[in-house]
Amino acid sequence: MPLLSPQNEIVLERVLNLIDRRAAKGKPLSQQQIADSIGVSAAVMSHFLKRTYDGDVDKVAHLLKAYVEREEAKDDGGLLKVPFVETAPAVKMLQVIKYCHKYGRMGAVLSGSGTGKTTTIRQSVKEDPSLIVLTAWAQIGAVGVQQELCDALKMSDGGNSRALMKRLKHKLHDKGRCVIVDDAHTLAFGSLDALRYIHDQTGVGIVLVGIPSLARHLSSKSEEYEQIASRVSGRVHELPEFSLSDAKLMFEAVMPKQDVERALAMLRSDPQTMSSGRRLGNLLEDAGKFAKKRDGSMNLDDIQKAMRLAA
Repeated sequence: MPLLSPQNEIVLERVLNLIDRRAAKGKPLSQQQIADSIGVSAAVMSHFLKRTYDGDVDKVAHLLKAYVEREEAKDDGGLLKVPFVETAPAVKMLQVIKYCHKYGRMGAVLSGSGTGKTTTIRQSVKEDPSLIVLTAWAQIGAVGVQQELCDALKMSDGGNSRALMKRLKHKLHDKGRCVIVDDAHTLAFGSLDALRYIHDQTGVGIVLVGIPSLARHLSSKSEEYEQIASRVSGRVHELPEFSLSDAKLMFEAVMPKQDVERALAMLRSDPQTMSSGRRLGNLLEDAGKFAKKRDGSMNLDDIQKAMRLAA
């Protein structure tokens, strides 16, 4: 059995310890997962851990060392997970999702980046696991939409468009389900029309979520988009902007109430973060990391450190 250098032996032990810790927490970490994360094959990973790898051992050890340090940082000084709070944008968005779900309608939610749309989608699924979520992207076509929906429903995504649609009709027709499409503004006409057709054929509710540019696809000014526009008519909802009141709710969720007003005063010096739920969430995660290092609850000093880090 080839011997590892003392430094590489330490790396191997750290990897094994990480695997054991994750298993003890009920979050098993497989050799395949580690291999995928560092860009090597499962066979290379297995041979390294068995001390039988005869390739570039130092290179693999270097990759593993960086990986373990990242994962140990998550375990030992991990970021605070900011709880979901009912900001004004979130409340409005949840109302739209519930309406489209209840009545089997098509609707749309529009807002700029950072208002918490994706976070609210996660919360809606937590509250109602029957919701189906698709994350759109620019290159997905009409068949791609059908395939993504089949994947979400744990069905085969093989075959042509007709076969896919047949499966979707069988699974969704009159079942009272609802599909939420995140980043819907990235979709071209064919993909949006495929969603319209799925809605017509199955009665499933559909919520298109995106930035304000999505509105141009939902307007009857374009003859091409008329069929889609007519189905969302009256149900295109622009979310309110993220406000200081929403920021206050987020602060109250993670720190003592007596510190909240002073934290808000500090936030006023950073207009970008003050107007973005995403940026504030990131700041609070960093502040939580500082609080965890000293094993205490979050305080104003942690907020100040996080603001300096983000500057």
